[in-house]
Order: sequence, then C-alpha cells, then structure tokens
Amino acid sequence: ANGRIIAANKLASGSLFAEEPLEGRAVRDVLSCCESSTLLEEGMHSCTVGGGASGLPETMVVCMTRRVGTRVCLNLMPGVPTDVDADLTLAEVQHMEDQLPTPLALAQPGLKILLVEDDEFQANLTQSMCEMNGFEVDVCDRGDEALRRVLDPASSYNLVLLDLVMAPMHGLDILKQIRRHHETLTVVIISNSDERHMVKACIHHGANSYIVKPVRERDLANIGQFVLQHRYQTLKLQHLRLNQLQLQQWSVHQLERQRLQAEKEKAEAWAVAGKEQAERMLLEREKREQEALLQAAQDRAAREAATKEAAMEKERAEMQKQVMHMIYQESHKYMDLAKFYNDILVHVSTQAVFVHMSADAKARLGFDPLTTDSEVSAAILHEDAEMLAGLVGYCISRRPRDAAPSQPAEHFDLSFRCTCASGRLAAINVHFYPIVDSRGHIRTVIGAVPRHHARRAISRKNVGPDPQCDAIRAFCDRRVGAA
Repeated sequence: ANGRIIAANKLASGSLFAEEPLEGRAVRDVLSCCESSTLLEEGMHSCTVGGGASGLPETMVVCMTRRVGTRVCLNLMPGVPTDVDADLTLAEVQHMEDQLPTPLALAQPGLKILLVEDDEFQANLTQSMCEMNGFEVDVCDRGDEALRRVLDPASSYNLVLLDLVMAPMHGLDILKQIRRHHETLTVVIISNSDERHMVKACIHHGANSYIVKPVRERDLANIGQFVLQHRYQTLKLQHLRLNQLQLQQWSVHQLERQRLQAEKEKAEAWAVAGKEQAERMLLEREKREQEALLQAAQDRAAREAATKEAAMEKERAEMQKQVMHMIYQESHKYMDLAKFYNDILVHVSTQAVFVHMSADAKARLGFDPLTTDSEVSAAILHEDAEMLAGLVGYCISRRPRDAAPSQPAEHFDLSFRCTCASGRLAAINVHFYPIVDSRGHIRTVIGAVPRHHARRAISRKNVGPDPQCDAIRAFCDRRVGAA
C-alpha cells in the first residue's frame, strides 16, 4: 500500500501520458483502480491508471507483474486486454520466450549494412573490413541518397554505419530523419570526434552506439554481435505481442547491475586516462630536459668556436702587420711571398698605385684568371683611383708630428669600387697599413686581404661610396687648392 515507483521506462511513461517523471510517486496514486494485493500476484492484470488526484489521464492498460527478490516489477502495456491476455499466465509467457530463435539462428542470413561515408579512403577501408567479417555492404556518400535507401519499403538493411561530418547534410540530421520514420533499425555513428557532448547528442537522438575513427576490425565484429542481439530482442518482443505491443521488462536488480557496471567501466576509463596523462607529462618533461641540455651544449660549442675564431683573427692580423713591414723593408724579396698569402694586395706610393689579385678574387669580379694586374687596376673607378693615389698624403697628415720613428702608424679599413667584367659595380673592403721608415716618414701604404677572404671582402650589394673615401678625397682637394 505504501509502495513507490523506483524506476519507469519510456514505454510506461508514454502509456500513462506522463509529462513529469514517475520515479518517487506512490503506486496507488498511479494505479487507481487495482488493489495492492492484486498487483503483488505474478501474472497479467487489467488496470486503470491515472484519474483523480494523480493528474494523469485515465487509461486502460495491461499490467504484467514479476517479483525480483523483495521488489516487484510492473510492466505496463497500453490497450484493452483481450481474452488471450486475460488467460496468459507468467509460465506461458516464459514458455513463449524459450521458443524464440537464438541469436546464432538469426545470424544465418548474414547482415546487410548501409555505409554512409563521404571519405572514399575511409569508405573503402571500412567496406573491406565488413566484407572480411562476412557482411554485405552498400556504400553511399550523400545523406539524401542514404535516407532514400533506408526509407525504401523494399530495403532490408540490418545496420546503418553513419559518418557524422558530411556535406551538405550533417550526420546528426540524417539520424533524426531515420529515427522519425524507422525506430527499430540499428544505427551506429562513426566519427573522428570523441567529444563527450557530441557522443551524448548522438545517443540522445537515437544512435545505438558510437565508434571513434579509425574503425578497427574488432569493432566491426562487436557491432555484428550487437546488431544480432538487437535484432533478436526485437523479434522476441514481436513474438510476445502479436498485436504489436512492446513489452520491455525493467527490474530494479537489472537497473542496479547496469548502474554498477557503468560506474565500474567509468572508473576504469578514468584510471586509464589518468595513467596515460601522467605518462604523457613525464615524457614531455624528459623531452624538455633533453632539449635544454642539447641547447646548452650547442651554446657552449658556439661560444668556444667564437673565442677560437677571434683568437685566430687576432693572430692573423698580427702576422699580416708583420708581413707588411717585412714587405716594405725588403719588398723585392718578399713581394712574391705577400702575393701568395693574400688574395688582394694594394701598394700605394707617391708615384703610383699597384693592385694585385689572386685568381679567386678575379673570379669573384668575373675576370679571367689570366687578366693582368694592370687590367685589374684599370677597372677601379677613376674617382676611387684618385682617392687611393692621395692615401699617402692623407696618412702623413694623420700622424702626430712628435711621433717616434719606431711608433707604427694607425692602420684602417677602406673600401674602393671596381667595375666587374659584367659591367656591374663591386665594393672591395681592404685593410691598409701605413709603413713608417727608420726616419719616421710614411712613403708607402700597403693594403691586403688575406688568402681565402676574397669572398668576404668583395660585395656586389653595398656598393655606395665609403664615407672615409669622401674624407680622403676632400683632403686631396684641399691640398690641390692650397698648391
């Protein structure tokens, strides 16, 4: 008399036209014209539900009672009971269930699958795996064509494998149309997305299952068993209710077991996800540490290389300075040696300007290796050649009057321009050394570019006049004007 409804399936809610959940309501408020003692007896009963204070419309239903432990499961079926229903006992119902065909017997004709997939590669791959499992597969790549085939009365599909993201019709819209006209067909969604809200939306609109791509062979094998089980249950309900009434038996024990199983699977899934997340974070941390060690080693090697290069450059500069002094002191003896150790050699005196280039330097300017030094000197721009001719006087003007003869003059970098064989201009950057004789006079200025440095010294991009050239040219003009 004080019993309350613990759980109610959709069929019961639909039979009672209930707009609010039935869970928690008293049984006597819902089943208004049936004694509690009668409901506790196993078997078929005729009941009137609703009416009065229940707020539900008064409806005639058939109620089948089954005991599960200390609880009672009531299965409500809409409609007026017939004579067959009145005489149908629980034992007879159980006997009818035992006479139903088994899933293995239903598997003999094979499964016919409609694969709706717009990706040709995925469609071919899934079709091959289905055919390997003995399934007959039809493939279509458009939603309107899939709906036409499914809704065709002559179609005999057992399963629809439906891609979710398609154009122009989305898979969720196709699912809604299928469920609007065909409630018993098994529909399984296949999609690249594993987002929870998308899975919930598909299940909410009638999908029987959801598979995340890529589809594996074991997924298809499980789907085959799932479809057979779904087909078996459908035929079982149709066999029990020849007048197309669906009898769904939900017991508290089954619901509790399903809830516990779902919680167990969820806990296992969360445990696996947590373990994977921890492993992924550990791998990322190790990767960052290795990258940091590698970067530190590279930085250290770069610093060491830069230090060595600076030391070598300093040593080369010192050697070059010594060679230039040796050339001045014994030019006739060391001129060939200076040409060998330098790609570009410029000898400036008060009488003439002499330029020597190696074959590599000539090639950088587009000249033939057999080009003479006189031809190379003639390729220097006229204004820059005049600037070089006045270089000795410019260096003398910069040297302090009270400088000792043993004190070397200040050396400097200077760029002059030369016309290449192609007609383009190129800028040549040379380091010049004013040579001081034993009396402290400057009579020669020698410029040099060491061997294998021609590529660095010759530039075809920045060919503008050197600001220091302008200063030397202005000095020469002043001296000419004074003269």
